[in-house]
Amino acid sequence: MKFTERGTTMFYKDDPGRVDPPEDIEIFLEPVCHLAICEYLSDPDNLWEAITRDGVAEPYPRGRGFYQQRQNMIQHERVHEAIHLAIEAQDFETLGVIVFDQVTEYARKEIEISQ
Repeated sequence: MKFTERGTTMFYKDDPGRVDPPEDIEIFLEPVCHLAICEYLSDPDNLWEAITRDGVAEPYPRGRGFYQQRQNMIQHERVHEAIHLAIEAQDFETLGVIVFDQVTEYARKEIEISQ
C-alpha cells in the first residue's frame, strides 16, 4: 500500500500500475518462521505431542463423515508404513525427513491456530 494525499492506494503484485481492487483479493500473511517453530517445540509436551499420532497431518482434521474419517485413517496408515519401511531399511535420512516434516507442520498449525 502506498499513502497519498487522498488516502491509500493499493498496488498489486500482478500489475503494479493497477490501483482498483481486484475481484478476488489475496491476503498475504507472514509465514510462521523457523525460530517460532523451535520456540514452540522447546516445550517438551508440545514436542512429544507433535511426534505422536496426534502430530500426523490429516486431510480432513474436522471431518465427521465416513469418507473424511476413512481418508484420515488412510493417512495415518501411510505415515506408519513410511516410518516402518524407513526403519526396516535403516534409511535414517528418510526417517529424519518424515519426522522433521511431521513435527514442524504440527507446530506451524498449532501456532497459526493460536494467533
